[in-house]
Formats: sequence, structure tokens, C-alpha cells
Amino acid sequence: KIDNEVKKLKHKTIKEISLDLKNGSTPLGGVFTKDGIPYFRSQDFNLFDFRIKQYITPEFHKKINRSAIKPKDVLLAVVGATLGVIGYVPDNITEGNINQNVARIRVIDKEINPKYLAIFLSSNMGQNLISRNATITTQAYLNNKQLGDIEIPILDLESQNTIIKLVENAYDNKAEKEQKAKNILNTIDDYILGELEIKMPEAQDKKCFCISSQEVNKGRLDCYYYQPKFRVIKKALKAGKYKIVKLKDILANVKKGVEVGSNAYIAEGIPFVRVSDIDDFNISFDTDKKISLELYQQLKSGYKPEIGELLYSKDGSIGFCVAVEENKDFIVSGGILRLKVKKENN
Repeated sequence: KIDNEVKKLKHKTIKEISLDLKNGSTPLGGVFTKDGIPYFRSQDFNLFDFRIKQYITPEFHKKINRSAIKPKDVLLAVVGATLGVIGYVPDNITEGNINQNVARIRVIDKEINPKYLAIFLSSNMGQNLISRNATITTQAYLNNKQLGDIEIPILDLESQNTIIKLVENAYDNKAEKEQKAKNILNTIDDYILGELEIKMPEAQDKKCFCISSQEVNKGRLDCYYYQPKFRVIKKALKAGKYKIVKLKDILANVKKGVEVGSNAYIAEGIPFVRVSDIDDFNISFDTDKKISLELYQQLKSGYKPEIGELLYSKDGSIGFCVAVEENKDFIVSGGILRLKVKKENN
């Protein structure tokens, strides 16, 4: 049906409107630098939001110059759980590169505004076309031939620009509301800490610190776990007005979500809520990932969240937590934990 709708309009394939599609590479041993050339993975961007978290050397950047990115390029995650994540490279990122799980699309067709292409691919219709063309084995994968075969409806440039303006306005409004919510949350944090009589210190990461072998706890060998700031924070919590308990002591149970595979997604159906669909304020039931009613009935008894449970993100964007406040039909992904507090602790 989607193909038929696209074919009713003037359309071209991605390979017809762009230079050769390119993927990047990872430095030998996965070693990155503190500065240099910005380097992007699929978890580092989302349509108009780019976060520089890693850098590669100019020498390695030159070695994989085939996948160098510049403003107005469109990036697309082509492997695994992030398959289909789209990024439009902004003007302030004048130089950069990507890893092998990201494809670079550089539009050369004058009939296509690259930003319109990014918006279309991130839409429900575009995401369905990406999912359909992908190969589903142990994990979903979209090679450059499959990506190049995806057909894009060609609207006149005025219509494309209208769509772009509408989406940009929506993103601006969303960012403004999120900032207001963040400001409110910061105020709430200060109030709660005051009520608990906890003086939270200004704790920062240290680049170098020492611990004794006796402090190594329960086999944890990752050094970040032992950052001195965590001891300072724990001491501040214990010095507060109330006693501290472990989370496991107040939970009735902890249940994990389920993975269904991208081939289970359909255009209309029951919401399949992933980590990207929750934050500290709400659950987005408008997710573009849906599953059939039949599959929902199979999973319902084991994976449908109940009113009062907390949904906690354990993968990717770790630490978001939101309460289930209404009895809706939905299933959560394996990246989310369902926490149920004991009644006596409610």
C-alpha cells in the first residue's frame, strides 16, 4: 500500500538523487582521541539533534575520507536496534566522519531539499520503507543497495519547504517545552533535597585517582564505578534526615520488556514502547513502532505494564523513569525494566 501511494506521485530512488552511498569505519582497537575530528555513531544523532561524544585523529579521518560528512548530508543508521534513525547534519558541524553502522546520503538532485529527504525518511512512511527493504537475520541490516532502492516522492520545492518549516517549528516548540520542564525539575530537585535535609556536593569526575585492592567491590573492575565523587554523594545521602535503603528492598518485583524484531512492526496497531519513547515526564504512545493485535495478545500476560509500575530505561539513554498512570494497551521493549514497588512502600 505504501509503495502504491509513493508511485502515485512523481518519485525517484535514493541512488538516483545522491552520490554513492558511503559507510564509515572504526579506528583500530576502538581507540578514540580527546579532540580532533568529530565522529558519529547512530546513538549520537536524531534528525536535528547531534551530540559530539567522540573524536578521531586527522590521519584516520583522511584514511576514511570516503565517508567524510559535511552540512546538509543525511545520515541513516543501518544496523540493529537503531536501524532507521535519521540525522540531518547541521551547518555548525563543518567536518566529521561516521562509523560502519551509519550510511551517508549526499543529495545532488536539485529537485530535492536534503532536509525534506531527512524528514521523509524519519516519517512513519519512510520508516516502513526502510524496515521493508532491510534484511532480517540475527539483527536487521540495510545495505547500500537496499537503501539506494528506496523510492522517495518528489514534491515541488515550495511544498518541501512548507513541510520543513512545519517540522522545524514543531521541534522548536518541543525544545522550548523540554527546557521549561527541565527548569521545573531542577526546582523540584532543590525542594526535595531541602525536605530531606541533604546537602548535595558539587562532585565532578577525576581523571586520575587511586583505590586499594580491598575496595574493589563484587568483581567490579570498571574504573568509573570507583570515581571518588560517588563516595562523596553517598556520604551526603547518609547524612540526610531519613535512613537510606537499597532499591531491591522496596521492590516487589523487577520485570524486563521483550524484543520482537523489526519485522514485527506494522503501520497501525498496538504501541511498542522503546527507550526513546519514555522520559521523566511521560510515555509516548504515538511511537511509530506498532505490533499486531495478535502478537499483543501473545505477549500481554508477560509484558503489558500495569498501573503503578515504574518504567526504567536500562539501555542506551540509561536512567529515565516514568510511572504508568493509565490502563493502556502497550508492550515495552527489552531495554526497559518494569519496577513494582511493595504496597507498604507506596
